[in-house]
Amino acid sequence: MNKYFNLTGTMLGNQYPFFLNNGNLSDSYYLYQITTPGLNENLIPYISMGKISEKTKSEPYGKGSDILSVCLGTKKGMPGTGVELLQDILKKENTKVKNNGKEFPLIDMVEGNNMQKSMVIGLRDALRWKLYKFVPGRFVDLLWTSKDFIVLKICGDPKTGLWFEPVSAHRNTDVELKEPIRVDWGRINYPKEVFSGSSKASDINRALKRLEWSSFDRRGFRI
Repeated sequence: MNKYFNLTGTMLGNQYPFFLNNGNLSDSYYLYQITTPGLNENLIPYISMGKISEKTKSEPYGKGSDILSVCLGTKKGMPGTGVELLQDILKKENTKVKNNGKEFPLIDMVEGNNMQKSMVIGLRDALRWKLYKFVPGRFVDLLWTSKDFIVLKICGDPKTGLWFEPVSAHRNTDVELKEPIRVDWGRINYPKEVFSGSSKASDINRALKRLEWSSFDRRGFRI
């Protein structure tokens, strides 16, 4: 008998932004939603992600696997390389990733939400490593709750140290950054340390990834 999965206790339907340029976040982005496109041969639900919105300066790829191509920096070898990327991101999860052509791969659902969290955080982390520049004047977007993200500006001097200044907070769906949410920044524990030394970019990215893991446990902002 197959294991029963309670789909109402998952992250299905949640939407997450992926910004493609941290010089001006709203210039280019993807907005993805966690979906379940069907069942595998053992009647276990698949988990996947569907692109529901995009804005790119170049001709859009127009496929669900676009975010994987961007994280890899190439479409060469797709969809196989996209499957390999997800397998690496989910290597600590006891699940299988299946080729889905030009669409986002299919992932066997497992109990709990850790796999879905790993997928979202892992892809956003890979995107930052690939595209973001951690220099003064640039921005970072940081998932803060399951439905909201905050925008921080990188300040300081590359030689002496970098730090963050808060800019705005938004719903995950506000990828154009047109409807900021009023928040009390004194109550938001965003990174306030100074990052310095030759590893500061890596230290920043790792700090962002750790904080995003906690986003699933924080209460959403009130509007």
